[in-house]
Amino acid sequence: MPDERITWTDCPTCGDRAAVGWQIDRGPDGGLQEAPTTFDCNSGCTMTDLQVIYWFGGRGPGGGPARPR
Repeated sequence: MPDERITWTDCPTCGDRAAVGWQIDRGPDGGLQEAPTTFDCNSGCTMTDLQVIYWFGGRGPGGGPARPR
């Protein structure tokens, strides 16, 4: 089962606080990869999965982009 974490950020739509859920996996080389999986704005704004990836992207070790799976 992959690890998960949540970060708080400003909603790109309304500017209110929003939670972004991240899935953390080990890549084939053993390095950690993160990908945003959920978005929840306090004001009720919604985003499609593609919008979440566009706005928040994935991060690999050291904050670099995660490699596609």
